[in-house]
Amino acid sequence: MKRALSRAFDPPAAIVPVRVRAPGTLDVTELDGKLDTGADLSAVPDRQVAELELPPVRTVRVAGFLGSLQEVIVYRVDLSIGGFEFPRVEALATRRPYVIVGRNVLRHVVLRVDGPREKLDLRLPKK
Repeated sequence: MKRALSRAFDPPAAIVPVRVRAPGTLDVTELDGKLDTGADLSAVPDRQVAELELPPVRTVRVAGFLGSLQEVIVYRVDLSIGGFEFPRVEALATRRPYVIVGRNVLRHVVLRVDGPREKLDLRLPKK
């Protein structure tokens, strides 16, 4: 998948369409997803967590970029990005209106961001 970086962010960000669904169900929501190499886990907007009735898995202690620790619930979700399927991904709920695609997903793909050209290339690795 090749795309331009999104200028809706400053600086421009790597944004891709993401399909979100609860494992074993057919209901799907499509949202923007921000590729975030600084995030350990992915995150789904809390509205979709509730609407899709995502199954909780466990609780973890997390710290955001400001460093304050808090305990949060981890959910199970199926993600699809550009036709690439990522089943049963662990994800947190977020107040942001978009999916955060963290390293638990990004570790399965080859990601190239060309900042000066504002281009993104996301693909599966060659086997």
